[in-house]
Amino acid sequence: MKSSTLIKLALLGATAVALAGCGGGGGSATTTPVVTAQKLEDNFGTQFGVDYRQSPNTAPVKPVAGDIIPLSLVTPPVPLH
Repeated sequence: MKSSTLIKLALLGATAVALAGCGGGGGSATTTPVVTAQKLEDNFGTQFGVDYRQSPNTAPVKPVAGDIIPLSLVTPPVPLH
C-alpha cells in the first residue's frame, strides 16, 4: 500500500514538473528594447562626463569652453537618484 502511494506521488510530482517546464508559449515575437539611462555626470557639459569617468591616475585635463556648463541660482537643481 505504501509503495503504490509513493509511486502515485512520484508520478504526480513528475507530471507537475513537466507541465511547469512547458510554459504558456503565448508570448509575442517582439522584444522590448532596453533603454539605458543617461549618466548624471553627462548633464554637466560636453566633455565633463568623459573626464569625470577617467582613472584617478590619468593626467589632469584642462577644461575648455563647453566642458562645464555655467551655474545659475535660478535654474532648478539636478535630481540625484
